[in-house]
Amino acid sequence: MQFYSYRLQLRPSNWLHRAGRLYQQYVVNQYSKIEQHLLNYLKFNQSSLRLDLYKGVADAIHEDDRDADDRDAGDVGQNIGHRIILPSSFIGGPRQMYQLYQDAMAIVSHFGKPDLFVTFTCNPKLQKVTRELLPHQTAVDRPDLTARVFHMKL
Repeated sequence: MQFYSYRLQLRPSNWLHRAGRLYQQYVVNQYSKIEQHLLNYLKFNQSSLRLDLYKGVADAIHEDDRDADDRDAGDVGQNIGHRIILPSSFIGGPRQMYQLYQDAMAIVSHFGKPDLFVTFTCNPKLQKVTRELLPHQTAVDRPDLTARVFHMKL
């Protein structure tokens, strides 16, 4: 991740930012590579991460064992593989989504139902965005810049 962060820095010798859609594709590919590396780490280090001690996991495994005993011998092959448990720190994983849900329900129980639904948008023609663009670039070519300005305004 640090290598790709270095490669994506804006420097005079860095031609990536001038590549338009090819730059966007490069960023997506590198993000996917980093994400896959993290998933492989979690997959191959399940025992060292002590993920089997999560509450309810042992019960779920035993439940599947009981279900497998009840199935026909021909159905046993349907459930090939083993479980990989993602921690709640993995963004987008089921544990993180459940944790966010629980946080939202706690806020609703404390403050009551929300009255307003507020949305924010970012104007790509803001001066803070346009002055940082390279020649012949649009805000679409620099989603990193647009996102950074959006979070500053938020």
